[in-house]
Amino acid sequence: MLCLTIIFAFNVLLPQYLQSELGIEPLYASLTLFPAIFLSCIISPIAGRLYDKYGAKWLLITGYCLITVFAVLLALFINSPSLILVGALFVPIILGSALIIGPVQSYGLSSLKPEENPHGVTIFSTGFQIAGCLGASLFANVYSSLMQINNNSAFLIVGIIIAICSIFGLILSIILNRIKKNLKLAQTENVEEFKIKIPTLREIMKTEVYSVDANASISDVMNLFITKKISGCPIVENKNKLVGYISDGDIVRFLSKNETTFKSVYTYNLIDGSAGEFDSKMIELLNLKAIDVASKDMFWVDINQDLAEVCKVLADMHKKKVPVMENGVLVGVITRSDITKYIMKFSVTQMKKLLKKVKI
Repeated sequence: MLCLTIIFAFNVLLPQYLQSELGIEPLYASLTLFPAIFLSCIISPIAGRLYDKYGAKWLLITGYCLITVFAVLLALFINSPSLILVGALFVPIILGSALIIGPVQSYGLSSLKPEENPHGVTIFSTGFQIAGCLGASLFANVYSSLMQINNNSAFLIVGIIIAICSIFGLILSIILNRIKKNLKLAQTENVEEFKIKIPTLREIMKTEVYSVDANASISDVMNLFITKKISGCPIVENKNKLVGYISDGDIVRFLSKNETTFKSVYTYNLIDGSAGEFDSKMIELLNLKAIDVASKDMFWVDINQDLAEVCKVLADMHKKKVPVMENGVLVGVITRSDITKYIMKFSVTQMKKLLKKVKI
């Protein structure tokens, strides 16, 4: 909101000053702002990639530094006879805002649950509108008041005030980074205090993996399900290279009707009395290979991923288990029950340590 307050102030005051004080035609005054706005469209996705790689810290600091420095420079050289210079000094200000707005919104929304994101976006959008109104009206008022006192230095003073607001944003960015660092330090100290060791997938996954070859028949698959008491398994070829995953749900899905005609227990026989359809589907099924029935969506996790990422995959895919890969080779399977057992073990261990600490 602070950043947008600054940007809307410049967007309103700069063309107004160029027209009223320097006598620039409206078209040329607006075109002075165009290069900066155009370049912000290019830098915004780049800022997003930088945020994904490095986080928001340096983007915020860099953005506010650009706005602070060039707000003062623009105010100093606003009376320059060259519109190109004025437009060039305005470019870093807008680019600075592009480095701030997107990453800040991503940083804020990342703390919310997925179902809360729409509310977060609404809050951001409302805040942006308020910031725009404040920036345009507040600084326009300040500028008008200064013009009545000394019109020669009015824009310079407004530029300095905007720079001070930007410095305040810079300070907030540094404070935010320190808060985040202190939180991480506190979490680390807590981990050290209780000696929590977060396990790797290798430690809790099942390494005895039941799998079938891509050319295996459905009969082989069902026999494996029954004898090993499992509900699904990976499909592999060429030395454990994962090519698919088949579950009992895939088999049932194949046998189900493409179009439901069952209306009620009384009308079923009247609508569909052909018991032979299921028989024919079973015969067709038994003549297929595992890969023909397997889910088309390939899903797996890497051995180096943490448990939070594994839980997300299981939740998003609505699966009970997921293959674990290492260097493109199947090395294990992790299930919901594996994670549940770890949580229970962790909870009991933590409770014992906590009780020991408070000497109960």
